[in-house]
Amino acid sequence: MIRFLAFVAALPLVPVISLVMLGLSLYRALVSWIIRHKFEGRYAGMLAGSDVIWGLDEDRNSGVVNVLGFVEGSLSEQAGRTPQQIVTFLTERFQGMQQSRMNKAYRKLFLQRNRSLGFYFWTRAKEVKLSDYIRLVRINENVTVTEKEVCDYVTKICNRKLFRTNNNAWEILVGTQYIEDLQMNVAKYPVLFRFHHSLGDGISIMRFILDEVVDQKQDSIELTKTLSTVGKRHNTTFWSYLKAFYSTPSFVIGVLFSSENPNSLQLMVPSPEKVTYWQNENSTLTRDCWNHILENVGQIAPKPSYSNTLLAVLSGAFFGHFASKEQYPNSLTIAMPTRVQCEAHQVNLKNTFATPMQQLKISPQIDLEDPNRLQSLLEKLSHLQQTTNHLRSSSDTMLTHQMMSTLPSICPLPILRLLSNLFRITASVSIMPPLKHRLRLGLYELSDVYFWPPAFGCVGVNLTAFSYGGQLRLTLLADRTLFRTCGEGQALLNEFFSEMGRMERVLSEC
Repeated sequence: MIRFLAFVAALPLVPVISLVMLGLSLYRALVSWIIRHKFEGRYAGMLAGSDVIWGLDEDRNSGVVNVLGFVEGSLSEQAGRTPQQIVTFLTERFQGMQQSRMNKAYRKLFLQRNRSLGFYFWTRAKEVKLSDYIRLVRINENVTVTEKEVCDYVTKICNRKLFRTNNNAWEILVGTQYIEDLQMNVAKYPVLFRFHHSLGDGISIMRFILDEVVDQKQDSIELTKTLSTVGKRHNTTFWSYLKAFYSTPSFVIGVLFSSENPNSLQLMVPSPEKVTYWQNENSTLTRDCWNHILENVGQIAPKPSYSNTLLAVLSGAFFGHFASKEQYPNSLTIAMPTRVQCEAHQVNLKNTFATPMQQLKISPQIDLEDPNRLQSLLEKLSHLQQTTNHLRSSSDTMLTHQMMSTLPSICPLPILRLLSNLFRITASVSIMPPLKHRLRLGLYELSDVYFWPPAFGCVGVNLTAFSYGGQLRLTLLADRTLFRTCGEGQALLNEFFSEMGRMERVLSEC
């Protein structure tokens, strides 16, 4: 009934909205014509709508996807040899891409982002020097570094724009110092891949790394098959578009008047400083419990999805975090990026995702002394699955995708900033597809990989879960005003893995 009333009330506004959008489209076309003549010979097109949104708040958010890997080399190797070999390997890989710049997959790699008259546009670089993109960096003045020093360095880099005033779309930083592991007789060199989100979303960047940078084709093939299945859930038909059109007014009203219980993770005004944390399940748990959880979850009917299993753990982790501050919100508004198109076999750097909002119920942590602990956990998983099914059956995902694709492509940046502030989201939760095998950079293996998508708008907490080589990894990118000490952010990740350990013990009772 509410949808019907909202639709009827919005009908008189359709001509006005159409005229406004037509006017904005004409203005964008005029700006494009002006820029084309100003940068004649170098102009490479306007940014797509889903690419534009990652440049809205560059004074507060870098808009860069950061991927940290640790390359393992032997301690007995000559000092400094491994980092230089990595740089040489990467340079050779990207030289091949540079020579194939007309290939659709590589087209955006060597373009530069520019802004004029309220719009972003691409230009071809006058000169491409790979030494500007792939560089050796020093973290401290010693031969070795600690994990804490690497974490602090990543935090500093995540707050920094890309090389050359952020016009370039990517850079790779190879550390010259290593973390010493005497027990395994290996040196772990940090390698930080940084791709501006306007190049593509996390999945397309992952596929690009798998297909073109590292030596791992099998995982890329499996990833493509998985994503093709996911994309089929969001196939669009005439009736789905009609349903979305009918649901648009009520969707907009829901966004405008959404609210939630106040909590310590809500961010009103983002600061330009972010902090990063990461945690590996091996660091806190004595065994590989995530794989055991997935095996046990597979026996539940109906089977909870991979993402909902993670959300069940996250719900308890948030409860523990808030309980430590004597806060007990009923739920949080979260956004989970999801693919909305079938994955092509050929890698293509682009943003094809939507971030529909949903409510994550904050439930108490698992009590191992509770005789009904298994039943309570199954009810939580069932509730999360029902929420997901409802979201998939609604038009929210399609509407979010259309808004993120259409409005940013025609609206000047000042208008977009106002619109982005309407979305009141506490946390963004990214769940990356798992990679079963370890990646290699030439002769060297990547022992660990961590992802940090950039912050957006007033979202203060960005969590990313990624299973790599059979081990679950969790990262956190947060506004510094929310986590003033290193211990606070790390405590949230520890809460997650503690809850995961309890879940594994309870599910083993199935």
